[in-house]
Amino acid sequence: MILIFKLLFFYQTSDSEMIIEGNQVLSIVSLLMLNDYFFYN
Repeated sequence: MILIFKLLFFYQTSDSEMIIEGNQVLSIVSLLMLNDYFFYN
């Protein structure tokens, strides 16, 4: 879980600030979905 977050963070910091702002929302949603996936399985 932490590794996935680090990968997302690294991907965000390698892009421009405008794209980072959009990816932050997608990353939060993705992390929440992954939490639900691992929790229910």
